[in-house]
Amino acid sequence: MDIGGLALGVYKDAYFLSKSVYRLLTSAQYYKDEQKDVIQEFYHEFLRLRAFHHVIFTLRGKEIAKDSHNVLPAKHLLTRLKEVLKEVCDTIKRLGEALSEYKNLAIKHDEQYRKYNIASQPAAGPLFLEFPMDLDDLLPPSDLDTPRLKRSGFKLCLGGLKGIFKSPVFTTEAWVWVLFERDRLQQAVADFRRCNLDLADFGPILLWSTALTRQDVQDIVRDAAQESGLAGRNVQSFLSHIRLREIAEHPDPAVYDGNTLDLSPFPNAKQMVASTSISAATGDNPGTLIEYKRYSPASSYISNPFEESTQGSASETGGETQRGNSLIAQAHQLARLLFEAGSHEFHTLPFRGYLNDTSNSRFAFYFDYPQGASEKQPATLRHLIGDNNDAARLLLPQRFQIALTVSRALGAFHADGWVHKSVRSHSVMFFYNHESRGMYDQPYLVDFEFSRPEMGGTQLSFDDDLERNLYRHPDRLGYPMVEFNKVHDVYGLGVVLLELGLWQTARSIYDITLERWGEDSVRSAARMQDIYLARAKGGLGHFMGPAYSDAVVTCLSGELGEFLGKDDFAFMFRKKVVEKVDPRQLLDYP
Repeated sequence: MDIGGLALGVYKDAYFLSKSVYRLLTSAQYYKDEQKDVIQEFYHEFLRLRAFHHVIFTLRGKEIAKDSHNVLPAKHLLTRLKEVLKEVCDTIKRLGEALSEYKNLAIKHDEQYRKYNIASQPAAGPLFLEFPMDLDDLLPPSDLDTPRLKRSGFKLCLGGLKGIFKSPVFTTEAWVWVLFERDRLQQAVADFRRCNLDLADFGPILLWSTALTRQDVQDIVRDAAQESGLAGRNVQSFLSHIRLREIAEHPDPAVYDGNTLDLSPFPNAKQMVASTSISAATGDNPGTLIEYKRYSPASSYISNPFEESTQGSASETGGETQRGNSLIAQAHQLARLLFEAGSHEFHTLPFRGYLNDTSNSRFAFYFDYPQGASEKQPATLRHLIGDNNDAARLLLPQRFQIALTVSRALGAFHADGWVHKSVRSHSVMFFYNHESRGMYDQPYLVDFEFSRPEMGGTQLSFDDDLERNLYRHPDRLGYPMVEFNKVHDVYGLGVVLLELGLWQTARSIYDITLERWGEDSVRSAARMQDIYLARAKGGLGHFMGPAYSDAVVTCLSGELGEFLGKDDFAFMFRKKVVEKVDPRQLLDYP
């Protein structure tokens, strides 16, 4: 198997077409300087595409398993990888199609693209990715490299023309065409970003679909970054997936490179503890969100979560001491997960630190507001749907975007071996910008209920909270006899997607059913599951389309249970859920 041969010419064409488009854009940037922000976005998306290729390309020849605990049949491994790589190629092909209107222009004006254009290659035999990956002629638009031009009449014109003639691919037709097509350019950037987001879904799937150890994968990614000069955010997502898997496999903080990280919050944190489970702090740091994780008072004897556990008092039993030690370890592991995820593109908030509030038997986890958010109190999806104010009703494109983003985020955590344990509309949060407009295109996953590694222990304790029970899989209701797994997370996601599509809360569905059919109709979780499924198979398709409805049915029915414990789970979740809540399915669905 040759992972580097995934392109079959498709990647090659998309790569050089996007590179040529960027070169054409920079031909015009000296004249139309206000387009620089859009060109900068295009440049970063191009680097992300290049980084994805370079990391995957360096996995060539590394498919031999070295980890005796992760040995898979060669045929199974090959079949799965072929399917994943086919999806990758289809994604890259869509990028080429999105940029196709630039193709004739690139062929006409860019010698490098003509050289590598797939249409000019011999038809016989597959085309592999054996082409130069240098960026010597692809410098980023920067105020440091290209000083911003002053608008001063004739001098501006001369200065702009001088810059254009020095450009590597200048022709009058090229820069004039680009200059007055800003809307098309912005659409190209948006298409490019969607392609890269699709590819990002495949990142952890490809990393963990080989039979390599985590250390092998980590070495490959770091070597690829060093050799290609793609350090920084372009390969950071790969490294973040590796670190999340590392945290899941080794909860002991001593094994981390970042062991010196201070996870304590800020000096006045104890004075900021409030009574709600999630609150916006006030005072010295108004842009701070606090989440509380409660525990049994019997385990609250440790006042400092960063101190080593000590022997309890004479009244404490060995069992209580053990539970306390386990609790501290879980809190610290969760803190490291949140720090890593919040530092990168996992749609979680930037993590500040945590403390053990022993007087109230709870941990307080502190988060910063996201960049661009105002101090206005954030809102959960549950609040938006439950609000009867028509102004809070989100438009259809916004709902699809939320569904896609939340599904992708959950899929990324699952691929790296983690479960959330509290997926519900209360756990999806939105912030407001400085104009008090909702940032609905940026939902954040919050309220990780002592999120843990998939194979970690779980509490089989009783919790009769109706608002939580409405999102719980029947196997986890009451006194659960089954440990928490990914299917239970996916069930909660299914309820959220149903709420989002119908624009009706789970509690409202419960109350209406109770009023109409009586208490027996909602007595058990299994009956609520049947009600949800009936709504998903019934009217949901009329609101969100048949593909979206199918995705919700998949989540609620437990269809993905057959893939539990297999590397196929992440890929099948993407295929059966993530792809189907993508609004593009409205046009493509058979």
